[in-house]
Amino acid sequence: MRVVSQGYIGICTAIFLGIGLWCLVDPAGALAPTGVVPEGRAGLVELRAMYGGLEVGMACFLAWCLGTARLRTACMAAGATIGGLGLARLTSYGMVGSETALHLLLAGVELAGGLAGLTLFGIQSDE
Repeated sequence: MRVVSQGYIGICTAIFLGIGLWCLVDPAGALAPTGVVPEGRAGLVELRAMYGGLEVGMACFLAWCLGTARLRTACMAAGATIGGLGLARLTSYGMVGSETALHLLLAGVELAGGLAGLTLFGIQSDE
């Protein structure tokens, strides 16, 4: 199970890092498909901080967990974060809808990824 957990955390680390770096470099372009549009320079600063900085920070935490064999902690952190994104996205979609099916697709991927992490947390031993 250790190898599966390591693979999951490795994939999550790469995704968080990729999205984070993209949002640091081009937040308007990265977030345009979701309908998020910055309002001036202040908006760009906020998007870089919340999407870029938070995602890169999570990637660093997960990478640290891999390096210190804290797989169970990493699975909980990734699973709760990704699952929380999916749950909030799906709830919001249900409340207001969306002009695109992208949000439903993202919610499905996030909920599946979150469930995977929480399942691995439940079965990964504290080695």
